[in-house]
Amino acid sequence: MDKALLKKMSALSKYLGLKFNVKWCNYIFISKSMNVLLQYTNMCPDNELNKYGQDINTRLEKINKFLASVTFTKHSKRYGGQVYFKKNYKNDLRFLKNIENFLIKKEFSRLLKKIKQISKKSDRIILLTKTDNKYELKMIKQDILEHELIHVVLIKNNIYFQNKDSKYWKYDEGLVTYCDYLLNKKLWLLENIIKKHKKNSMEIDYFIYAVKFKELLKECKTPKDRRKELNILFNSLK
Repeated sequence: MDKALLKKMSALSKYLGLKFNVKWCNYIFISKSMNVLLQYTNMCPDNELNKYGQDINTRLEKINKFLASVTFTKHSKRYGGQVYFKKNYKNDLRFLKNIENFLIKKEFSRLLKKIKQISKKSDRIILLTKTDNKYELKMIKQDILEHELIHVVLIKNNIYFQNKDSKYWKYDEGLVTYCDYLLNKKLWLLENIIKKHKKNSMEIDYFIYAVKFKELLKECKTPKDRRKELNILFNSLK
């Protein structure tokens, strides 16, 4: 793990008054196709994935339709990452059972076995996509890994709005984006990014909600104050 990245996570923890453990910062690489498959099975709210269902059972029924789709092919060319929750493993076994494509099923089976082994020591695993592209690899090891690490640090400190309801994913992504731009001293860019971003994209909500957190925390003077504001916000959501 890059020392500069660990230093950022330590700084973030002090800023928000959080606990931090270097042991949380583990990750593995997976194929791009497995990354999008897990986004699908673990209910990523991407608009294109939502066309195949917004609940587990519907997506389970349409898994083979999705795997044969242009959407799956297109998303399988993208690099990225995600945090895998140990609790999702049983549901993923259900999806595995329903997959008809032999090669995808075989790869997914191997990945789940690996995840099961790692999950014995950790309830959260950072997954990053493999790539031979030098630019993509740089982005993955810096920006994307940082984004996912922030997720893990917040989750480990019980700051996870989706614990209340999955519909609050925008708050989680917004807070992570806020923290990301704070650590890189780029908070001033958030509003400009919103103006330039595609209005119908999922990612624009990351920045819209990041600005909300920027406003929420701007008057806070101490880590205790910031944590208090986050708790008040969490408790206000129904």
